[in-house]
Amino acid sequence: MSIWHEGEAGRHIQGKDRVKAAVARTFIAASQAYREAIGEISLPRTNPEFSTPLSKETQKLVEHLRKDGYVAYGTLGASPHMLRSEGMPFSYVDPKLEDLSFSSSLVAFKPEPASLFLPGSKNHPYEKQQEILEEEKVRVEKKYPGAGLIVREGVEWPELSWQHFNATDRRVRLFGADYGFAYTWMPKYESNKQSASRAIAGRWFDQDGFHVYFRHPGYVDPHLRLASLVEIPRV
Repeated sequence: MSIWHEGEAGRHIQGKDRVKAAVARTFIAASQAYREAIGEISLPRTNPEFSTPLSKETQKLVEHLRKDGYVAYGTLGASPHMLRSEGMPFSYVDPKLEDLSFSSSLVAFKPEPASLFLPGSKNHPYEKQQEILEEEKVRVEKKYPGAGLIVREGVEWPELSWQHFNATDRRVRLFGADYGFAYTWMPKYESNKQSASRAIAGRWFDQDGFHVYFRHPGYVDPHLRLASLVEIPRV
């Protein structure tokens, strides 16, 4: 039974798990609303951070992004543990990343297989991919001058993948077969040590599920590319 359902299972959730249950209930409620306001997307009405409508300025910016091939979602900070309870399949999640959470935000990305990853970012270590990310920041600023958009890596990819799967009519699996079962870096290190491994996410093998684990930043793999997010300011 999913953790947001009421009944006997819900009464046995204690302490920290009760908090997780509440967030999970919010997440599934939000997943039913995100295509409402602006064509293909909207903000979760049950998320306190997005309890008020978008300003006209933000609506125009989101619509501009959408016309340029982006989709936008309001994230809730759902961890792999919460997503699994909501129904998302995972093939493997490193135990240190099971409860990975983050601040809610409004973010956009290009979901087409040819656009999700930054061009030229495969077959390079993380350090080189960061140079490519800086180039993307310049491109976005040039295209949307003064909009305040923040181009960055995303710790949100597990949640965004589940939201996108549920929002698309044909159940598109980001990082799945259409994307060559590739994966991307996330801004989360295994420890504070200088040589610590960094989190990666992706490789959604259909029914086997999504992967979230660690790799050394020097690791090079043609499947390990860099997918960037565009964070949209709320004005």
